[in-house]
Amino acid sequence: MLKISPKSIDALFLSNHDNGRSAGMLSRNTDMEKMAAALYILAPGNSFIYYGEEVGLTGSGKDENKRLPMLWSIADKTGITNPPPNAEFFEQSEQGVKEQLADKESLLRYYIKLIDIKNSYIEIAGGLITAIETPDSSIVAFSCAYEGDEVIVLHNLSTEPVTLTVDKTKVEYKKIAECISVNGDKSKLKGDTLSMPGRSSVILK
Repeated sequence: MLKISPKSIDALFLSNHDNGRSAGMLSRNTDMEKMAAALYILAPGNSFIYYGEEVGLTGSGKDENKRLPMLWSIADKTGITNPPPNAEFFEQSEQGVKEQLADKESLLRYYIKLIDIKNSYIEIAGGLITAIETPDSSIVAFSCAYEGDEVIVLHNLSTEPVTLTVDKTKVEYKKIAECISVNGDKSKLKGDTLSMPGRSSVILK
């Protein structure tokens, strides 16, 4: 893509109005939804969040089912519109925006944290991505470089903790700049040995 248009920007998304919503594809597993969000938000490009994805809204099959009303609150129905005519799928998230904002461990709060991280590092938002090989298939790693600055992004897709060596002779970094995990546990760096909790993401810089 960059060879054709050097100034092009990737448009990253999990689902949209023509696809089944990601929450359903991920079996409404909040940890998996959080990990999926980390994979596409913490990567170069514009991350498009289809409304409701950040609270686990579901919907699949016919188009009307993919375009159900935004769930602002479970308890307060103010502002919630009617579903499209002919919609036949009404299963919703267990929490709306209001409830998830009050829950520090919610999917919505995870999305907010991921967006804050991306907005804090131009290397991630607008950098050039280069894959980094790892000895563990559960680890996704890549560098993001922008105008001479670089960060390393690592994701542990496994539910189990992982310890690995991030060779400083091959990639340059000094510390953990950011870390986030589905259960709140922190990653740790000692020398070039990185310990990551299950389903977590780390930014090295």
